[in-house]
Amino acid sequence: MKPLAFIILITAIIAGMFHVPAASAATLDVVANPSATIGQPFRVDIALDTQGDDANTIQGEIVFPSNLFVLKEINDGNSPVSLWIESPREISSGTIVFSGIIPGGFMGSASSVVGVILVPAASGTGVVGIQNVKLLRNDGKGSVIALATAGQTVTIGSSVAASSEEPLPSSTIPQEFIPTIAQDPNVYDGGYFLVFSTTDKGSGIDHYEVFEAPSGGSVQSSSPWHIATSPYLLTDQSLSSDIYVRAVDHDGNFIVMKVPARYPRGRWNLWELLGIIVFAIIIVLLLFIWMRRRRRHI
Repeated sequence: MKPLAFIILITAIIAGMFHVPAASAATLDVVANPSATIGQPFRVDIALDTQGDDANTIQGEIVFPSNLFVLKEINDGNSPVSLWIESPREISSGTIVFSGIIPGGFMGSASSVVGVILVPAASGTGVVGIQNVKLLRNDGKGSVIALATAGQTVTIGSSVAASSEEPLPSSTIPQEFIPTIAQDPNVYDGGYFLVFSTTDKGSGIDHYEVFEAPSGGSVQSSSPWHIATSPYLLTDQSLSSDIYVRAVDHDGNFIVMKVPARYPRGRWNLWELLGIIVFAIIIVLLLFIWMRRRRRHI
């Protein structure tokens, strides 16, 4: 082998040994049907693929032309995000913000970080997109993961003949879920908070309500439920109360889930209370008799 050819061969081998494949950027894409009809709701999902990276924080905005689409519903029940710093919500017409944490990290693909139902309001073509996005790595440093995004162009056709009948309310209750007590130094100054989320296959989730009751008590019709969003700062930071979370859908159906008190306060039953009273009376009588005898000897 000629010296020049030998040098080229050795150089190629060494280059191959130290070659590091370029890392693929994670992707965050809008997934929706490219065609829609006026008045007919359709679903839009924000799909995430970490491309083998490990992510634990995500934020962004979903944007759409408000002259073409009207927001009907936001759904995060199937999201890998379990702790919302800012629950998905419409801050202005055509702009939905979201920001959340995935405790323990997430590696892989998720078909719906956030799902929304839009209703086309006029004929035309519009883009449902995402902007101001950020994906942070689960490395304890909050380093940024390279992220590629893609929107979806939707063409809206003419409306179909409207039905003269009103749709019947759904009787399907929201799905069962498990509310979780959590604590994070970066959330509510380290206070205990509650994380919850579920889905409803009928009309969709309208809102959540929370009620904290003394341990061992029960929920009454007059119980003071509070409208809540996840994460919810607990009023009883001693965790001695039972916590009830009620998920209500748009048709008024609801489901109530309970989180038992972590540190329930002790409760005396009737016999224990009577025993304490009798014991106290005996002690007082003995003390009274002792004092009288003592006075006689003085």
